[in-house]
Order: sequence, then C-alpha cells, then structure tokens
Amino acid sequence: MTDSETVLNTEPTDLLMSAARTVAQLGDGIDLSKLDPLINNLQKAFPRTSGAEQDSSYLARWAGELPETGASVYLRARLSSDAGDWESAATAWNRFFQLHQGRDQGWVLQQVRALAECGRTAEASLSLRPALTPPPKYSLLARAERLIQRLSDADDRYLREARVAFLGPSTTALLVPVFRALAFRDRVKATTYSGLYGSMDFEILDS
Repeated sequence: MTDSETVLNTEPTDLLMSAARTVAQLGDGIDLSKLDPLINNLQKAFPRTSGAEQDSSYLARWAGELPETGASVYLRARLSSDAGDWESAATAWNRFFQLHQGRDQGWVLQQVRALAECGRTAEASLSLRPALTPPPKYSLLARAERLIQRLSDADDRYLREARVAFLGPSTTALLVPVFRALAFRDRVKATTYSGLYGSMDFEILDS
C-alpha cells in the first residue's frame, strides 16, 4: 500500500491524533524526516479548498491549538502558508526562530515569503539579507529570484545604484539570479541586462 492509499484509508480524526502524538514526541526537535512526510500526509487528507468543512484552513487552526514546541510551531508555519493565511504563517515563523537557534536558509526563505505576502516588505528584507551570507545553493537562489526582485523593487534604502550587462560567448542566464541576490544583500540597486546567446561581439560593437 502506498503512502497516498494509506492517507485515503485513514479517518481524518485518527490522522490528526497520530500527527499530534508525533509532534509531541519531537518536542523542540526539528526532525524533517518525520515532520515533512507528516505534513505531506496531512495536506493530502485536508486539501486546500474553499468552503469545505475540513480543509487546509481547518488544518492550520488545528495546528495552532497544539502545545507550543519547536516542532508544533514549525508545523503551524508550514500549514498556515499552505492555507494562504500569511499573517499566521509570518507570526509562526517569527516564533519558530525565537525557539530554534538554527536559521536554515530554506526556512528563512519561507518566512520571508510570508512577510512579503503580508505587505511587510521592509521586515522581509531585513530577515533575508543575513541569510544570503554565505550565498545559498543555486537551486534556492533560482526559487527566490522573483521574491528577491520584488523586495528589491520595494526597497528604497540602498547604498548605490548600478547598471550591469551580462555578455558572453555562451549563455549567462545562470549568473543573473546569483548577481541579483548578492546585489540585494549588499544594498545595491542593480538594473541588469542579459545579452542574447552568442551575440557578445555585436553587443559590444553596438554599445
């Protein structure tokens, strides 16, 4: 039996009781090998719908009633984000980082997204900048590219402006997310231009 079949054959109440026991056992420990599958199963059982009696919003409220531990607050932050309740998600992430010493860059990115969705862009920028030192993995930068650009556009407290063109004999597209993230981190308002593939000589002569 697959995980999906197990979820479909489990009563929601039983699933919630089992989840509550798992979270209670974890306490302040953040064991993603247990929490992430748990969250996936809960999301399958309580899909994000509108007007349903038991949907992802109900699930987020249930998580908010669990005794407060690092694991339960992490669960509440993730489920509130899934339900689109960004205020609750931002509050939960802020509380999570008060309880948990580590600042995993992926977790910070989720916190920043919640803050940005609430319109709290200044707070989001303040949280994201330290998380970009050292630079995170490229995959995370690629996922955060639009969010970083959104925060950069909303931030008028930069130290300098720069116009940068990316030209090369091969594609330079992979460099742009990295540069924009580091420029944002260092408070540089950067306007970028990426030349067409293989057009470096033409771009230089035409400039």
